[in-house]
Amino acid sequence: AACEVRLSLRNRGRLLGDAVVTAFFRSASPRAWRSPRLLKPLKQLFGFERLRDVEAGTAVTLGFNVTSADLALVDEASGDWVSEPGKYVLSFGIGTGEPLEMEAAVMGTRAILEKFPAGSSS
Repeated sequence: AACEVRLSLRNRGRLLGDAVVTAFFRSASPRAWRSPRLLKPLKQLFGFERLRDVEAGTAVTLGFNVTSADLALVDEASGDWVSEPGKYVLSFGIGTGEPLEMEAAVMGTRAILEKFPAGSSS
């Protein structure tokens, strides 16, 4: 299952705009994020979109389709790429400015998205 996140961004400057919008996720529960079983960075990039030639004063709408696969992590013990149920914080931003954050949930049970054969590098 997927959800679509739509963002409306306005060029508030006086010049033609060009920017990269980044999309990151992290666990909504700091305790769950410390699971020894999964390799969990503080936050993980799952998408980005480049905006080019945005006229001064105009708004641009862009969408991110977010799936459980976008929020997957590597199981350290098995090397499998897995989707863990739970709540996540999705963060969208440009550069070092304050990001827009929202909460999303992956429902159901743990799913192996890709099985890596023994001895392969991931």
